[in-house]
Amino acid sequence: MADVSLPCIPRMNTNSCCCFNARTGCLIISVLGIIGSILSVIQNTILILNDDKTENKGALLAISFLINLPSIIIHYLLFRGVTQEKPKLMYPWIYLSFVGLILSVALTIIGSIGFLVAGKSSNGQNPIMLVIGFVIMMIIFIGISYHFFSAVVTHCQHLIFNRNNQSNQIRQRP
Repeated sequence: MADVSLPCIPRMNTNSCCCFNARTGCLIISVLGIIGSILSVIQNTILILNDDKTENKGALLAISFLINLPSIIIHYLLFRGVTQEKPKLMYPWIYLSFVGLILSVALTIIGSIGFLVAGKSSNGQNPIMLVIGFVIMMIIFIGISYHFFSAVVTHCQHLIFNRNNQSNQIRQRP
């Protein structure tokens, strides 16, 4: 069997993504990512233009667009990779999501320690309850992110496997 693993990414086998097959889940993730990034630009534009105290509105609008542009491009590449069955177009989304998962875990640990070290909050709440709430929220976020990540990686591995099988069949023909 041909190697279908992605460099530095563990092998995964997820059959579905939110009750859809992995391919459909990848398409939904990519479309929602594009829509979310566009809505973020629109929201930031409205907030900046409606704030009378803000100076340099043009610069802030440009920064907002430049922050969201890579997200739009990466989600678009994911969409094209799925629709055109080109796994390499899916790599940017996969690797950035992998880094995002690692950073989320690290920030959860650092944030938990920070809450504990800071002691009581300004309203006198016990920091243990803040940490527990924060950790539960982050576990849910990381779990959902991991589910999406595993669906995209599984579909990408499936595309690589199919491509390798097709090239092997072509070589074996007399």
